[in-house]
Amino acid sequence: PTAWRQTPGPVRQVFLRAFTESALMAADPEAAATWALQRDALAYADLPEEERRYRRSSLASRACAALDAAHGAGACARRQLVTHGYPVLPTFSGPGRRTPEDVARVHDQVLVVLETCVLRVARANPEPFRGVQVRLTWTVDPAGRVVRPRVRPSRLSDPLQACVDGPLAWFRYPAGAVDAYHAVEVPYVLQ
Repeated sequence: PTAWRQTPGPVRQVFLRAFTESALMAADPEAAATWALQRDALAYADLPEEERRYRRSSLASRACAALDAAHGAGACARRQLVTHGYPVLPTFSGPGRRTPEDVARVHDQVLVVLETCVLRVARANPEPFRGVQVRLTWTVDPAGRVVRPRVRPSRLSDPLQACVDGPLAWFRYPAGAVDAYHAVEVPYVLQ
């Protein structure tokens, strides 16, 4: 049953596509997402990172939508952290006006990445984080890119800022009007 793992990449992709389709028909979103994400990782392995970070096949999009519907927004991003080591972030950039619904749609997919980062740093050194509300703030520029990310309280920026800056550099929001800047604040209360 595992002989397909030793097959060449293109053939393995065919197996993974079939496994994904089968899992989708069987209403097994966990298996479907796992197979589809593995297929995408294999199919896009040779792309530069800046392309690979946003490349998701229509099959993986269907599997991720099923997983998110079954387990809540961000479930597929969590799975991608396991299968890829980083999430494949959807890009919502493009012409148009940025609405609050657009921002919420981006956050549904990407805030899990920041949550994972905050929790990892807080678990490594819990004392400064006990009972503290960590606030991550940034501005979305007219092109839909994140600028000026900040960690509050500032005494926590040393352990957190580097962890937060990496993922935020990859977030993409829909473009807005020429002068449309959008402030974002995400709080995390740690016990």
